[in-house]
Amino acid sequence: ALSSTYRALQSRQSRLVLISNAHLQYARMIEQSMEFADQCLWFTSLVSKKDNLQPLYRILGKARVADYKVVEMAQGQKTSRFIAWTYKKRNQRFLFANRAET
Repeated sequence: ALSSTYRALQSRQSRLVLISNAHLQYARMIEQSMEFADQCLWFTSLVSKKDNLQPLYRILGKARVADYKVVEMAQGQKTSRFIAWTYKKRNQRFLFANRAET
């Protein structure tokens, strides 16, 4: 019984480390996107697990993004999603998009 309890705890710890690593990767990517905020209108990332969205919302809030959107995609029974975020406010987005056309 002790052995199975230990394995269960070890498995849980491994999952927590994986979850933490995923959140760390998202945080690093969002932090890096701040460096290019003047050059890019939207940044995107695939989010495979819905459980990763809540931590992403917190990370984006700390990064002070102007807006973000989650787009769900489905093919058959598999659902995935991507998240898009921008540092530009709505009126700035219009100006940025028109500047790109000229």
